[in-house]
Amino acid sequence: MTDAPAPLFTVKRWITASFLGWFAGAFAVILTSSLFDAAGLEGFQFYLGISIGGAIGYMQWRLLRHAGIGMDWIWGACAGMGFPFLVNDLLSRFAVYSLGFWYLPVNIVAGALVLSLWHQRILRARFGAAVSWFPVSFVAWTVAPMLLPASDSLRLLGAPNIITLIMNLSSIIGSGALLGLITGAKMRSIVTPQG
Repeated sequence: MTDAPAPLFTVKRWITASFLGWFAGAFAVILTSSLFDAAGLEGFQFYLGISIGGAIGYMQWRLLRHAGIGMDWIWGACAGMGFPFLVNDLLSRFAVYSLGFWYLPVNIVAGALVLSLWHQRILRARFGAAVSWFPVSFVAWTVAPMLLPASDSLRLLGAPNIITLIMNLSSIIGSGALLGLITGAKMRSIVTPQG
């Protein structure tokens, strides 16, 4: 008797893909930041959204391609998270407009909105009734990246540096896994045939 093949999509693999994507995205942010600084293009932040969105989108797509999802999943993640940052970068550069402290939270929420709508459209085209993907994705893409500014705000509240450091490291390491955890069961229900 032979064992049945392991399913291509599992929640555990999805969480792992999201975690690895977040981690790869953090390295991509460092690389692109260095390249922009070396080119004398300082003050732009849109590469944050593109790097994190693209890396997570790529790792998730590696699982979803077996379910017939195309590379537009990656482009949706890049554009979804990058576009709001780019708009705000251009506004702050050319219109002398700045969100100040709210820059990161506003762009995260706007990026989560665009990305989640884009991915829902992709899933609906492939699987039909994937309407409920949007709220789950929106919550995940809002909550997970928001851990970093939330933990960083501890410093503003006077928390000891070691506590702030531990919280920042935890949020950097755990945000991708949290994203995958929040969205994993819903994605499984969409891409895995029932019965």
